[in-house]
Amino acid sequence: MKSLLTILFLVSAYGCGGIFNISGGPASGVFSGYENTVAAGASVITGGAGNIICSLANFGFIGTGDGNGITTSSRYGFIGNGLNNCIGNAVAGCNPASYGVIAGGILNCIDATTLSTYYGFIGNGRVNKICAGAYFSSVVGGYCNTVASNHASIVGGCNNTVSGALSSILGGSGNTIAAAYPYAGIFGCNITAVSGCVFHANNFAAPNIPSAAPASARTFYINVVGGVCYVAIT
Repeated sequence: MKSLLTILFLVSAYGCGGIFNISGGPASGVFSGYENTVAAGASVITGGAGNIICSLANFGFIGTGDGNGITTSSRYGFIGNGLNNCIGNAVAGCNPASYGVIAGGILNCIDATTLSTYYGFIGNGRVNKICAGAYFSSVVGGYCNTVASNHASIVGGCNNTVSGALSSILGGSGNTIAAAYPYAGIFGCNITAVSGCVFHANNFAAPNIPSAAPASARTFYINVVGGVCYVAIT
């Protein structure tokens, strides 16, 4: 019968299950999988392979997947699943990306190479990124989307970039909102924002528009007569 000291050593070195797992942080554990490592306190990896929660990234969680990482000092991080997703940056001495969430996907990143990043969210998709210094920003899904400003979002699509604060791209591809244009919105294809506080689209269709102004004030409507678009605000 193994001594209590031996059992504690095995749990600490290899986790609670799986093979070649390492659980070295206080009150932390690896429950299954292969070559997973927890070096932070009060953190958990439930399974998968090659996942890591680095030192001082306390209160972190990785569900499963392969090669996912929560890097040094990026506290309260959550990665649900996926492949090679990262919260923070592997460079020694980098800033934290705390309170970050990556639900799943492949090669998604909440970066903190040059500046600290807080409360970033990536839902799913592939090669999506929240840049260093962006607070309270999100990419819900899609491919190769980048958010580089605070309180900004990309809902979906591909190759979209938001750098304007409090701006959003709802979907489409190849769209860009520059840092000079806060509160901007885009839906469509290959659109570059030209102003803040403006919604941009390739085309707009509004069927069943009334031909006369409604009685209520502050109503916006469009009526097309003879091929000409008339806009009225009452």
